[in-house]
Amino acid sequence: MRLRLSLFALLATLTLAAGALTALPAQSDPVIGPAVKVNNVAYAPGLPKLASVVDGSTSPLAWTVRDGGGQVVASGMTSVFGEDEASGDHVHTVDFSTVDTPGTGYTLEVAGQQSYPFDISAAPYEQLRYDALAFYYHQRSGIEIEAQFVGSEYARPAGHVNVPPNTGDDDVPCRPATPCDYTLDVRGGWYDAGDHGKYVVNGGISTWQLINAYERMLHVDGADGTALGDGTLAIPESSNGVPDILDEARWSVEFLLSMQVPDGQPQAGMAHHKIHDESWTGLPTLPHEDSQQRYLAPPSTAATLNLAAVAAQCARVWSGIDSSFAAECLESAETAYSAAQANPGIIADPNDGQGGGAYSDQNLDDEFYWAAAEMYATTGEQQYRDDLISHERYLGESFGTRGADWGNTGLLGDITLALVPNGLPSGDVTALRADFVSFGDTLLGLIDGQGYPAPYREQRQGGLWYDWGSNNLLLNNAVVLALAADFSGADGYRDGVFATLDYMMGRNPLNQSYISGYGEQAATNVHHRFWANQNDPSLPSAPPGVLAGGPNTGLNDPLAQQELSGCAPQKCYLDHIDSWSTNEVTINWNSVLSWVAVWAADNLPDDSQPEDTEPPSQPGTPAVSDVTATSAGVSWTASTDNVGVSGYDVYVDGSLETSAVSPSVTLGGLTPETTYQVVVVARDAAGNQSAPSGATTFTTDSDGEPGSACAVTYDSGPWTSGPGQGGFTAHVTITNTGDTTIDGWELEIELPDGQSLDHGWSATWTQDGQTVRATPLDWNATIAPLGSQQVGFNGLWAGSYTDASVFRLNGAPCE
Repeated sequence: MRLRLSLFALLATLTLAAGALTALPAQSDPVIGPAVKVNNVAYAPGLPKLASVVDGSTSPLAWTVRDGGGQVVASGMTSVFGEDEASGDHVHTVDFSTVDTPGTGYTLEVAGQQSYPFDISAAPYEQLRYDALAFYYHQRSGIEIEAQFVGSEYARPAGHVNVPPNTGDDDVPCRPATPCDYTLDVRGGWYDAGDHGKYVVNGGISTWQLINAYERMLHVDGADGTALGDGTLAIPESSNGVPDILDEARWSVEFLLSMQVPDGQPQAGMAHHKIHDESWTGLPTLPHEDSQQRYLAPPSTAATLNLAAVAAQCARVWSGIDSSFAAECLESAETAYSAAQANPGIIADPNDGQGGGAYSDQNLDDEFYWAAAEMYATTGEQQYRDDLISHERYLGESFGTRGADWGNTGLLGDITLALVPNGLPSGDVTALRADFVSFGDTLLGLIDGQGYPAPYREQRQGGLWYDWGSNNLLLNNAVVLALAADFSGADGYRDGVFATLDYMMGRNPLNQSYISGYGEQAATNVHHRFWANQNDPSLPSAPPGVLAGGPNTGLNDPLAQQELSGCAPQKCYLDHIDSWSTNEVTINWNSVLSWVAVWAADNLPDDSQPEDTEPPSQPGTPAVSDVTATSAGVSWTASTDNVGVSGYDVYVDGSLETSAVSPSVTLGGLTPETTYQVVVVARDAAGNQSAPSGATTFTTDSDGEPGSACAVTYDSGPWTSGPGQGGFTAHVTITNTGDTTIDGWELEIELPDGQSLDHGWSATWTQDGQTVRATPLDWNATIAPLGSQQVGFNGLWAGSYTDASVFRLNGAPCE
């Protein structure tokens, strides 16, 4: 996240919430942890294996590698690199690439100094893509984060859905200082970072990179598209026939579309820059506990161009998946592009940092280029071609050793033009691909010219500068190396990508793995309002696969200023929740980590991925809970596997009923007073199946128990996205009109023809034909006599719109 203004106001908020800043050990010692710096996660078989050593000797030193049993498996002499500008260290390098036998607990010893242990294995790279992508479900706004997908430690209620103390995101006004005559329903999307703001300019690059990771699979020979397919992520939409990475991206696309100024209003078609709280919240604050008023910031040209670019990409990718959604995206993209052309210089206020980041961008030529590239790649229309070819950035003018980010998006346009078939002259596309390869050589030169493998260089204030979110910048340059490998087939660029991951996983001056859950010294105390265990031991630390921002020479937070004054650029980092300028997390940092992790798993050498013939272990016998007349919760002890379990198949009475990624499901649509038998089978990515679990038998409750006396209030309102079609929001209040408590319920709503469920909140929602079913969450499963529970959902309609009028609770009609 870029520097937010009102820093002292933010600090006051944080210190009031978290107490006095905790004093940390001084970091003046140039050796942080072991002097032998390795990737302390794993090196992949078949790839180079290098380490850095801090030692003042000007002569080579002897090194040895020992396996997990302590046996010496390789030895040699270091190469003296010398003084390293980015770290301030005197560095030696070790190349132990001959050590290639998979195993755990390897160590490297040099001059009596021993590294952290590391593995030789492809498995962490296979898993990282899924853990990095899982970040986005955690960050979702407007939906409950369910234990069946993330585990009970990370489960939480939906945030900002108009359940007090939230003011909610379904009816958000413009700020009083910049009023407008409308409100917007901007539920959904991802919380941008450690706070609760949602920003179009940061959502743009983040969403684009997830979709592009999938789109690359469509256009690069040999890419394994099944790795991103349906059923690969633990999200509610899994098993809906759509690749899960696109389901996740759509959660953000729909939010971006909702930020567009409506027709008939001033600046119609422009996109509001952001939506966030009136004032900064303290640490910790879970999303559903946020009581701040929410406001829309004024529209900006940058946000509008981000919307145009991502919506155009959406129209292209979803055209064969959901044609109506693709058409909605294209209409929004065309409207936004025209609005930006008509309003080319509306810059977000750089001083607008109260309650959320400013995200102001003074230079928009890169956004105009990116949007033109996406519009042309999708439509092939002449107006976009003309804008593209005449642009000063056309074909390869956006490369830079600092790397791309939310404020420097020209490279995204080049990636699309180089990957996606389009109507440009073939010579232009060939030249553009050659530019990726040429700049890849520049980045490899940066890696080779440093003591630690960082494909990055930025000069500022007379010296080397590591910018806010430097890890994201390094990884965006790793994307260039990855595409150089795709376009050239040369292994050196692939090796550069994995060298960059070595840096991220511990081969750096701090021995720091910047990816939570990965490595001996992994980032743990990231700046986040829920993953705040350092503030509140009852809350979790970050889940695996979350990228910390990394070294920041600017030292923009008071704790970093206090503890890191005078730090060498690569040592300007603290794994502390109060160091928000070095240790925050954001959606655009994890999006590039996800992109690179997907690419890395797809480009492991063949010999690092032996044929998998070992099935997962047998799952535990299912336990059944929360049985009602029509539903039951099923959970089981997870299986293990040599390369990882990819999912579970749940059989009811011998027939496959459903599949799950995590070891629990809720079975719905059951018949009252009926006995069922449930069995679970685990499977891995190679299709190997475990032995069936033990069988569990259970009987559903009777139709009338718990009580069926009920009333339903159905408050809905449609909106249009075209003639005879659109969406609607339904707020549903379920009232127990009987005299006994309802403990467990299932609500059925019969939708009129032409209507369908999109997504809901405060319940688990499914649809069968025109019947929509909602089952409760843990916190709203009971309804006291004369008490109520409120739930809701968004839907789609076609034809003509009418309200639903038929409701059943636990099978009984409701008033």
